[in-house]
Amino acid sequence: MWRASRPLELVYAAVFTDAVVVKVRDGQVANRPFYAAIGVTVDGCKDVLGLWAGRGGEGDKFWSCR
Repeated sequence: MWRASRPLELVYAAVFTDAVVVKVRDGQVANRPFYAAIGVTVDGCKDVLGLWAGRGGEGDKFWSCR
């Protein structure tokens, strides 16, 4: 897995999280959610904080710490 490493801002004015469901072929065709977290700095610049591929539906279980 490729991972970029960079320092994050200390403060983000807003953080947005969203997902889009995409058909993926991994042996068979399945719908998989891809999650994105975008941070907006106090200057108005947008930073991609992370992208994740989920396994199931676009639900809160992905974001749960349990």
